[in-house]
Amino acid sequence: MTGLSGPPNETTTAKREPAYVHIERHLWGLLAEGGRVSAPLPGEVQLAQQFGVSVMTVRQAYNQLVNAGAVVRVRSQGTFAVPHVTDDLGRMTGRSYPDEWRKQASDVASEVLQYAVREAPKHIATRFQCAEGAPLTYLERLRFANDQPVAWDTRWMPVEMYEAVDRNVLETSSVFSAMGRLGFVPTLMQSDISARQADPIHTKILNCPPDSALLVRALSCTDADGTVILVGTSIYPAARFSFRSTTPLTELHLEEPPSGSLD
Repeated sequence: MTGLSGPPNETTTAKREPAYVHIERHLWGLLAEGGRVSAPLPGEVQLAQQFGVSVMTVRQAYNQLVNAGAVVRVRSQGTFAVPHVTDDLGRMTGRSYPDEWRKQASDVASEVLQYAVREAPKHIATRFQCAEGAPLTYLERLRFANDQPVAWDTRWMPVEMYEAVDRNVLETSSVFSAMGRLGFVPTLMQSDISARQADPIHTKILNCPPDSALLVRALSCTDADGTVILVGTSIYPAARFSFRSTTPLTELHLEEPPSGSLD
């Protein structure tokens, strides 16, 4: 990937840097100010006139931000900042993700890619403590923030979900909300988070640069009786999504300083 992963070093002087880098620094500054998600960044012609350069030079600067995953071009509308959503790991269970995400992005939506009853593969059957091949509900969907894919989810759930919940419901509400209405109430969620590079499939579905960083969250939810009611995986473009965890430090052990002189 040739794009930068963040704003260029401020120690680079305008006299020494190519014109497109100077414009790129200006664009990173606009992004750092916030906004630019619902309103487009300045157009190429406008910036070319402002900096006294060609449109191709401005386009080269924008290409750097596109390659870095910081902006996205929308045909006939302009160039927009890519929305970034942060989920708090300490407050995930039981809340509706659309409501929380709308605090950070103006438009939140989902698209169900697959929704069916499937035979449980061995590793999923083991988690549910059911027989291999037993029927379970399988869901695969994309979640969007301001028209940009932010999460690619796969979920395995009790077969009763498919029998009672229409796929359209899962495009407008959270899985937890739909499960709760059927009496499947998650009380504990375990998340294992790792990282990987995007392969061609991820690049296409998540609309992210090749080999860009992805966050992978494998999760398992249990009810009050300790019964597993959901197993799944979510994949997020790291440029558009992050996790926050606030952990109280209940004990702090300080080592005694070494005796004698520190010289």
